[in-house]
Amino acid sequence: VLATGAAVADEPAASVDGYFVANGQKVEPPFVYVYAEKHGFYDNTFQYDFTFGNPLSDPFAPIGDGLPAGGGEPGAAFVGFCDAVHAGDKARLKTLMPAEQVEMLAGEDEDQIKEDLEFMKMVTPTDIEVLGGSSDGETAILNVKGTTDGQQVTGEITMAFTDGRWVTTDAAWE
Repeated sequence: VLATGAAVADEPAASVDGYFVANGQKVEPPFVYVYAEKHGFYDNTFQYDFTFGNPLSDPFAPIGDGLPAGGGEPGAAFVGFCDAVHAGDKARLKTLMPAEQVEMLAGEDEDQIKEDLEFMKMVTPTDIEVLGGSSDGETAILNVKGTTDGQQVTGEITMAFTDGRWVTTDAAWE
């Protein structure tokens, strides 16, 4: 049940375009969501009260505009990053990494950098293909697939446009 002011919804609330909708009406924040539910055979009722002051957003919604086949510039940067990892190309990697990661590498000795590269090779898939994505010009989300230990994996890659270049800021693989 959704309550806003004196009105109470007689159907479950839903989120549409980042707003709660009840009884077919968009409910503007702030509001209180009240949910009562019976559990088990004890006939107990539990109530949860939540107060929201801002519209809800869908964390899985695309950002900005769709990217062209291959992911455009962000896609090319990510594929280049993966290729540089597997080639062990430190100079190229430094152009595709965020500045703070480049600074961390600068403080390491050659043996540690070699270990870091070996670890990166283990966790970075090969045969990368950018399936799609979106970008608002500052951030890009790429949907990709690749191969790890002979198995196909899919991932969501977050890229940031910083210092005139696209760099990888997060990678989640399944």
